[in-house]
Amino acid sequence: MLHVCYALYDKTGKFSKITGTSICSIFENTKAWVTIHLLHDNTLTEENRQKFIQLVRSYGNHIAFYNMEELEPEQMEAVRAKGLSSRFSPAALYRLLAMRVLPQDVRKLIYLDSDIIVNCDIQELWLEEVGENGLAAVPESVVTYGHMVDKDICKEGVVSQEAYFNSGVLLLDMEAYRQHAGLLEQGLAFLAEHPTYDCFDQDILNHAFSVGYRPLELHYDYFGLNHFFCGMNDAQRVNGDSCR
Repeated sequence: MLHVCYALYDKTGKFSKITGTSICSIFENTKAWVTIHLLHDNTLTEENRQKFIQLVRSYGNHIAFYNMEELEPEQMEAVRAKGLSSRFSPAALYRLLAMRVLPQDVRKLIYLDSDIIVNCDIQELWLEEVGENGLAAVPESVVTYGHMVDKDICKEGVVSQEAYFNSGVLLLDMEAYRQHAGLLEQGLAFLAEHPTYDCFDQDILNHAFSVGYRPLELHYDYFGLNHFFCGMNDAQRVNGDSCR
C-alpha cells in the first residue's frame, strides 16, 4: 500500500477539483494500491467530500480525511493568527502536522501539492531512498534550472542555496518525521524571528531538514513553464524572462 498526502483549503469550493485531478493522475499511472490522506479544514464541503470518495473508490483505492480544525484546533488558530499572503493558503502549513494526525502504521509518505499532475508511476518515487534525516526532495536550484529566485533564508546563510529544496514533492520516513512533532509551533516562531521569509512552509521545512536530506532528480518535480522557458538559450530568453 502506497500512502500519498495532500493538504486542502477550499474557500471557493473550486480547488477540490484541482486536487481531484492530481489524485486521478496518480491512479491513471499506477497499478499499486494507494491510500490518499487528505488534510483539510471546514472549507471542504460534504458534496466535494463525496466526490473524492467516489473518485477513489472507482479505482479500487482508499481515502482518509483529517479535519485539522477538529484534530488540531490550537494549531489551526495559530495558523490563522499568522496570516498568509495571497500566494499561499493555510493548507500550505497543514503538512507540518501530518506526523501528529496520520496513523502510526503509516511508516512512509509521499506529500504532493494539489496542483501537481503525476505522469509517471508514483511507485517509482515511493521506492526511492530518503536521506539520513528521513526526507527526500528536489533541490530548488534543480527545479528552476539554475535560475532560483533569491531567498532571504539563503542570502542570510541560514540555509545554503545549493541545499534549499522545493517542498511541493516530499518523500518522508514517518518514523523520522514524527521526531519533529513540534515542527509547526517551532516553524511559526522561526518565521516570527524572520519576517522577510515569505515561503512559509518551504522555509520552515528547509530550516529543519536541509541538512541531511536526499536530493532527488528533476524527474520528480518540475514546473511546466520552467521546463519550457529554461530549455531556451540566452538569446531566446528575451526581456529578462526567467524561470519564475
